[in-house]
Amino acid sequence: MARRLSETVLAVISVAVSIAAAYLGWVLIEKPFMSIGKNVTARLTRFHQQLKQKQLHT
Repeated sequence: MARRLSETVLAVISVAVSIAAAYLGWVLIEKPFMSIGKNVTARLTRFHQQLKQKQLHT
């Protein structure tokens, strides 16, 4: 019985650590890179629109 309990506790701890690691990875890695990607996309879109405007006026 004690061994089964320790396996259950180990499984619960493993799941908790996995969820915590996934959350930290999302906050520390994925969110900042998504923000960078949005900024780059916005800048490229503005640049492309400016090029189109210049081409229309020439």
